[in-house]
Amino acid sequence: MKPFEANFINGLSLSAMSAWEFFENGYTSALLPLALGVFFWARTNAMKNPNNRIVAHTVVIFTFIILICLIKPFVNFMRNDEVLSGIRTLIMIATCTFAMIVYVQSFMDARKIRLAAQEPVV
Repeated sequence: MKPFEANFINGLSLSAMSAWEFFENGYTSALLPLALGVFFWARTNAMKNPNNRIVAHTVVIFTFIILICLIKPFVNFMRNDEVLSGIRTLIMIATCTFAMIVYVQSFMDARKIRLAAQEPVV
């Protein structure tokens, strides 16, 4: 899978699950993943260009931040027996983790290609 595809799926998941959480329970903290999901969607086309490293690195940083930030609400939802909220948060955690794996794999592949192009032929 390509990074822009993983970004689109992650943005869709974050937007849909956090909007559902906000409209069902009114948790204003659900607006942060919603905003980042919309941000990721807006950056999907820019990530199609492999030379646009700034956008790719920005998306990776925000994905990592939201991944870390989702752990505490997940633990609280499970502790308070809010199973549906916990499942929604777990889905967001899973898609962020999946996206991070795709991003890191993409960065490693790009580095291998860049290093192979720089090696002198003997």
